[in-house]
Amino acid sequence: MLCGVDLELLQVISSLTFCRAHETVSMTFDFLVASHRDASTKLLLVHRGLALLNPRCGTLLTCSPRRPPLSYGQGRISRDYILRTIYDKHIKMDRGRVGYKEHQNWLVLRNSATWLDYVAPHTMDYIPYYVTESALSFPPLSAFYASNLLPGISWFRVSLSISGVTYDELVKIGPHFGIEGPLRAKNRIADEDIPLRSYLQPGVKEFFDSKIERQVLVPRAYDVVIFRPGAEGCDVDTVCKPLTGDVHLRQVDDLLLQDKAHLFVSQSSEFWIEVSYTNSTHEPDDITGQRNAETLIYV
Repeated sequence: MLCGVDLELLQVISSLTFCRAHETVSMTFDFLVASHRDASTKLLLVHRGLALLNPRCGTLLTCSPRRPPLSYGQGRISRDYILRTIYDKHIKMDRGRVGYKEHQNWLVLRNSATWLDYVAPHTMDYIPYYVTESALSFPPLSAFYASNLLPGISWFRVSLSISGVTYDELVKIGPHFGIEGPLRAKNRIADEDIPLRSYLQPGVKEFFDSKIERQVLVPRAYDVVIFRPGAEGCDVDTVCKPLTGDVHLRQVDDLLLQDKAHLFVSQSSEFWIEVSYTNSTHEPDDITGQRNAETLIYV
């Protein structure tokens, strides 16, 4: 979830890659944010448990679908290529300007695009803020600041990963696990994680009350892309079922990529998607796993 003041969260595109062999989940969050402040500001990104931050990543807008897809391992397709192809119809270019057509509802796009002032601004820094000491524990939350967000409309990406005990508790603990909207995640932290495990992070209740409780940004639209085998880094297929009526499964338009990702769209912050692994397994993408591991740091 993203927290801030005097900010409007227009769009979130969350993508998830499950690797069963390495017991990791790699995630990217593309954010379209409008800052109504007169000066630069900062945002706080929060995730349940212990998350890892990849400080070097591109964005959905930096990969062209007109190039041949990059492949990893046994012919796997780049996740950024898949994402850009899915969202190509949303993206508009006009004399060097970049625009994004948001959802009018879960089925139809808006007629006009939102034009961006900044795409992946180089002025932004990602600073670990709330750090747990042990990677072998399941703390209530991880948090870090994205600083120097400039006035106007910006598009940027954050890349995270979970593994270890956090993977065990959020994914491996039962036959089903969930992907949840930001307000639902906030409530889980407040009602379950902090009461049960605040001893792992002294002061976490005060931190939550002052920085998170009343500052969670409610997105105008929230999309979830769950990659499937054939996509870079994914070695297990998933069965996904919406458990709330405010999230909808959409078919990927590109015929060659329809079996490479599940696509869900929502205009709610309290959606819930139930996910389970299938019995089929695929060879893990060791090349991608090793590359990602080199750039991850704890937050």
